[in-house]
Amino acid sequence: MDKAQKRKKIVIILSVILLIMIIIALWVGMSVRRSMEENPISFRSEETIRSSLLDTMPMGTNMEEIASIVRNNNEWTIRFVDEDFGVVLHPSLLIPIRDIPAGRDVIGEQSIEIHMGTYHFLGRIDISAFLAFDEDGKLIEIFVRRERDVL
Repeated sequence: MDKAQKRKKIVIILSVILLIMIIIALWVGMSVRRSMEENPISFRSEETIRSSLLDTMPMGTNMEEIASIVRNNNEWTIRFVDEDFGVVLHPSLLIPIRDIPAGRDVIGEQSIEIHMGTYHFLGRIDISAFLAFDEDGKLIEIFVRRERDVL
C-alpha cells in the first residue's frame, strides 16, 4: 500500500469518526430539547423553583389552601403532611422527620412535603418541596431539593 492509499484510508476513517460524532451530538441535542420541553422544571435551579412556588403560594398561605393548590396540579403530589412537626435542616437534605438528628435546626411547627416530579435526563431527577408552617398553619418557609441519580 503506497502513501496515497494510506492517506486516503486515514481520511475515510477520520470522516466516519467525525460523522458518528456529529450524529451523537445531534441526538444529544434533540434529547436535551425534548427533555426541556417535556420537563421544564427539571432544568430550573432550586431557587428559581422556590420563587415560582412563592408566586403560587406566598408566605402566610394556610395549609388547606396549599393542599388544594397541589391537588389541582396534575404533576404534583403530597407525600405527607405533619401537623405536629416542622422541617429538619440537614447538611445534605431537608427532611421532615420526628427523630431529630443531634444539632439540627427545625423550621416551623408543621410541614408538608410535595413531590413535584420525577424526570429522566442523563439519569433520574426527583424534585421535592418542603414547606414549613407556623403553629397557626401559615406558610413560613419553602425549601426545594433536587435529587439526581445517574446510575
